[in-house]
Amino acid sequence: MAPPPAEKLRRDQEVTAALVMLSQLRALFLQLPHLGTPRERAELEEFRGYRRTAWRLVGARVPAVRTGFREAWRVGDLEAILDVGQRIPEAILQGDLDIQTFYEMTRLRLAEPRTDWKVPGSRRT
Repeated sequence: MAPPPAEKLRRDQEVTAALVMLSQLRALFLQLPHLGTPRERAELEEFRGYRRTAWRLVGARVPAVRTGFREAWRVGDLEAILDVGQRIPEAILQGDLDIQTFYEMTRLRLAEPRTDWKVPGSRRT
């Protein structure tokens, strides 16, 4: 048996109110500063160590690289991603989708714009 229309309307209003409150909480959450966990801070310190060395990073740990790339992307330090990404082993770069995504997005963003692309239907030659 279907609920009466008045009860359905009341439930719809409750759901709408809950969704509005959730949206407002999400907007507030996005305004708050990011506070890292102790593990994240340790991984960022390890990533900073990777930045300080000029050698190939044979012993780099995946969680430290992933956390460092995420933080560098967040603050706009694309050179850090490119620098470390060029020195980590290919197995780390290809083995983690997050690391690979940050590295490829950085390479695309820092690449010089191409002028040889042809847009279909354009009259430029």
